[in-house]
Amino acid sequence: MKKSLLVSTLLLASFSAHAVYLCTSPEGKATYQDVPCPTLPTNAANYPIAAKQLTPKIATDTVMRFNESLNQRDQVAALKYFSADFRIVFDAPGRKVALQRNQAQMIFDTVVSANKKYKATPQCTEPKAEGDKFVLECDLKEQWAAASRQGTHNSHQVIRVKLENGYAVLHDVRWVVSYD
Repeated sequence: MKKSLLVSTLLLASFSAHAVYLCTSPEGKATYQDVPCPTLPTNAANYPIAAKQLTPKIATDTVMRFNESLNQRDQVAALKYFSADFRIVFDAPGRKVALQRNQAQMIFDTVVSANKKYKATPQCTEPKAEGDKFVLECDLKEQWAAASRQGTHNSHQVIRVKLENGYAVLHDVRWVVSYD
């Protein structure tokens, strides 16, 4: 079974005493180093949506834009989607890990930097209002390539979107991973 790079990185990070970073340049060249990878170019079109009121369309567009920032390996834009109180739970067979914002940022930054190719294709339900948030359930097909490995996997996400400081952002994500 091939494990997703995201879950593999998450599990390795929890056991690692000495950090080794797999970095991939914009041209796709992979290198290993003992310091964090340099930030790749960013695209302001991937940034969170400014809004005065959260609507189902804005909630859906937020999830799609977040995934597009990951697809473009734009970690600066992707990390802007995490609310101040963001949390994520990765639920994989035999392992469940809950992360707060700073921990999640480190994992996503590492994964985006390591991939030379990443493509997430979400299929989401209509958003449902839940207090001041909207909840979407998405089935996600991910394809990735890092160094000499590549793979695909499917997952299910429950994502809560909220407004924070005038922008639509992710409040929390429950990411249920299955392996192919």
